[in-house]
Amino acid sequence: LMALIHDMGEIYTGDISANSVFSSKEKEEAERRDIQEVFGMLPDRHRDFYISLWEEYESGVTPEARFVKAFDKGETILQHIQGKNPEGFDYKFNDRNKIRFQVRNSRENQNGTNQVSKKILEQDRTAPGLNLDLDTENSSYTFDYENRFNDSLTFSSTFYYQEQERDITTESIDDIIIIASDRNHTHVQNHYNFYDVKSIMNAKFSEKKYGIKLKSNYEYDHGNLILGYDFYSSNNKRNSFVKSETLKTYSDGNSYINLNPKDRKPVINSVDIDLTKESHGIYAFNKYELTDNLDFTSGIRGEYTSYSGNRKNGPNSMPFIAAKTQEIETDRNLTNYAGEIGALYKYRDTGNLFFRYEKGYMSPTPSQMS
Repeated sequence: LMALIHDMGEIYTGDISANSVFSSKEKEEAERRDIQEVFGMLPDRHRDFYISLWEEYESGVTPEARFVKAFDKGETILQHIQGKNPEGFDYKFNDRNKIRFQVRNSRENQNGTNQVSKKILEQDRTAPGLNLDLDTENSSYTFDYENRFNDSLTFSSTFYYQEQERDITTESIDDIIIIASDRNHTHVQNHYNFYDVKSIMNAKFSEKKYGIKLKSNYEYDHGNLILGYDFYSSNNKRNSFVKSETLKTYSDGNSYINLNPKDRKPVINSVDIDLTKESHGIYAFNKYELTDNLDFTSGIRGEYTSYSGNRKNGPNSMPFIAAKTQEIETDRNLTNYAGEIGALYKYRDTGNLFFRYEKGYMSPTPSQMS
């Protein structure tokens, strides 16, 4: 029954969206006036019962009231996720707590051609490009929570998950040079030049990222101190397969020669990559007002990062050279530190002088690690 009558206070003022709501106190008073007017038409016994039930819900002092209120908030959040709302919508539970939940999904399909080389255009100005199909799907989920404990201390947190899937099918025409040598017995090399070889690549790329950001901001008499912690995890995968047309004729620099039937085969290159990066970072930043015109800033950050995964190249094959597979395992840890100091001097209302010295680092992505 409480769930059925909890919105009766909006029967005259209407359901005001959270991003345009006036003060919580004014909203509560307006709904209370509506409740008294609506149920004032009932006999005294029924009027008092329904008003007391609404007051119980509004105060949230009983388990039943908190249960109904939680479902009401959840339903509101779902409406704002699924409906058309302003970007960056915030929902304020009260003056000290607010959340933001954002969902973004997109899919893009590009079927077309790649660029035509100058060499081909010189031969045929109307030559079409080669096939290039690209299918990309993105998903992103972000949840922010902010709590203002008091006038001096604010805590905020962010939880996020992002995913991208990309499928590529493309054609290319390239010159292929194969250099063959038996290094165990001679340093003589044989060069086989194959010109205008058409190849097709099928590839799938995926990246998944998720993390947590925690931050506190403490404001004191002459400045503020920020403390934070970050966790980040990223997984990159790539699976690609390239296959050329069958190679039959090559050039040795002087003439064109046909391969023996047993040596005729395509060039095949297969790559499989699965790499993960995880990092933990802590930081502190302080701003202190030395005078009304002079601020001093300082900060420090430490980060521990681990990399793991493997790269597999192969099995690859081509004429004259036996099929080969190469694998590289990655298992590496890095520890980095960064810091900064600075000063800001306001010499007049329209002018500032700023100085900062910092020493930092850039943490490589998983694909940059071998």
